[in-house]
Amino acid sequence: MQDYNLTNHDIDVACHQVETFCERANGEKRDILRTRLAVEEILLNYQNAFGTKGTFQFQCRKGINRLCSSKTE
Repeated sequence: MQDYNLTNHDIDVACHQVETFCERANGEKRDILRTRLAVEEILLNYQNAFGTKGTFQFQCRKGINRLCSSKTE
C-alpha cells in the first residue's frame, strides 16, 4: 500500500481513487458521492487531529459481493 500524507492534495487523491473504484464496480452515482464525501470527512478529521505531517495508507478492493476499504496509520 502507498503512504499518503494528510495534506489536502493527498486527501483529494485518495477520495478520487475511491470514486474511480466505485465507478468501476458499477456503483450508483448517489452512493459513490456519499462514499467519497464520507472518506473525505474522515480524512479531514484525521488531518485536524494529526496535522498535515500525519500519514495514512489506503486501499480499495472488492471482496465477495462487497466493496472493502482499509486504512492504517
